[in-house]
Amino acid sequence: MALTSRGYRITRMPDLAQYSISSFQRARYLLGPEFQAMAEANPRYREEAQQINRNRLLYSGRVDVVIGDPRILSYFNRKVADQVDVRQPVTQYPLFPPTAYSVGFRLREHRDRFDRGLAAIRASGEYARIEQRYANY
Repeated sequence: MALTSRGYRITRMPDLAQYSISSFQRARYLLGPEFQAMAEANPRYREEAQQINRNRLLYSGRVDVVIGDPRILSYFNRKVADQVDVRQPVTQYPLFPPTAYSVGFRLREHRDRFDRGLAAIRASGEYARIEQRYANY
């Protein structure tokens, strides 16, 4: 994600090498070998322990690109709106495939109960309503 006003053209992972980047902790190890190679070769790559700092850095123009879940960045916009202008338009660059998350359970009965509950809220439409409510969080 970058400020739209910058007019960057980022279509592939190697394109990131020319920019200053702020990402979340351990991103270089979690986002694949191509991203790791770029991060380790880019002296202007940094990882933030406090994710809120990415928003401050982006909207103040101190970094070119931030890497992270758009919903998390949107959440922190609410926290920094009195510090930086979060109304500035941003462009998202779809460089990473969606992550399919899963839940782990120690007990089979907990897993089965969860699965039944999830199936029920999906069937009722509640799941879609929850997703919609948080789509632009």
